[in-house]
Amino acid sequence: TDGGIARTTNNGTSWTTINGNMNIAQIYKMGQSTNNPARIVTGHQDNGTNLSNGASWSEIYGGDGMDCFIDWNNNNLIIASYVNGDFQRSTNGGASFVGITNGLTGNAAWVAPIVQDPQTQNTFYCGYQHVFKSTNQGTIWTQLGSIGATLDEIKVSSLNPNIIYATSPGGVWRTSNGGTTWSLISSGLPTASNQITDLAMDNLNPNQIYVTVSGYTSGTKVFASNNAGATWTNYSAGLPNIPANCIIYTNNSPQALYVGTDVGVYYREASMSSW
Repeated sequence: TDGGIARTTNNGTSWTTINGNMNIAQIYKMGQSTNNPARIVTGHQDNGTNLSNGASWSEIYGGDGMDCFIDWNNNNLIIASYVNGDFQRSTNGGASFVGITNGLTGNAAWVAPIVQDPQTQNTFYCGYQHVFKSTNQGTIWTQLGSIGATLDEIKVSSLNPNIIYATSPGGVWRTSNGGTTWSLISSGLPTASNQITDLAMDNLNPNQIYVTVSGYTSGTKVFASNNAGATWTNYSAGLPNIPANCIIYTNNSPQALYVGTDVGVYYREASMSSW
């Protein structure tokens, strides 16, 4: 299967997976415990949402595994999701889940985003064609303003949670008032020929942001802005002409960044002239 190889020795009554150390899982998203780095939740293409306790993995939710996270103050509260924004919540470490989509309207991306507020534990944000907010761990959702594009990523400033960025393949939006109003800030990005794949933000300066770009246009892989998207600078030097899929900012660093591509991970910080 697309999950590997299994063997039966009793005419199909039971099966044993014999994948061994084959690296065949396709992970869409992952979340890590704040106080236990070995506790990781991952959403797998076709192979469920899986949880690691540091010693072993277990599937805690079936189907396609999408966006997921572990509550930053409660390791037993885990968010998982299925395709197109079917968000699920567990309060018992993944033993059982309940759906948390009440109040969500419109269409969602195949891998729809859901994130936790960095300051208020019970506040979550998710994306369909607009950004939605919940103040009770997803039990009820309320739309924040109006965007009108199928969203892939939501990033909330840890310094000021009223500053939120949202992305779709064709645009980047920003709010500085908690979602009451949104501004399109992707002018200057190559969205006509390539798709935006991710966004990272300086945790100490929410005006310093970076986006990654997919496609095979040489020299258009990462763009940076130090003024909240008013203008953008090409930040691609040193990256090969392959899709840039994701980007991570290292907190409290000299703009230390990691970019994931189809062939590997690249690193750059402010003192460097290329990746």
